[in-house]
Amino acid sequence: MCDPMMEIWDCAAILPCLEGAGFKVTGWKGGDAFEERCIIAAKAPLHAEVMATLYPA
Repeated sequence: MCDPMMEIWDCAAILPCLEGAGFKVTGWKGGDAFEERCIIAAKAPLHAEVMATLYPA
């Protein structure tokens, strides 16, 4: 799941559910989702691939 524009109430509702299901959740740039108010959520191996695709070295 990628969402570039989330309100704080969206983050507060969905982040515990995603984390409880074993997803890695970060902000769009890899930081804290609450601070960035945008999220990328996926199982850990896929999350790393998504981040590498968005931000190639």
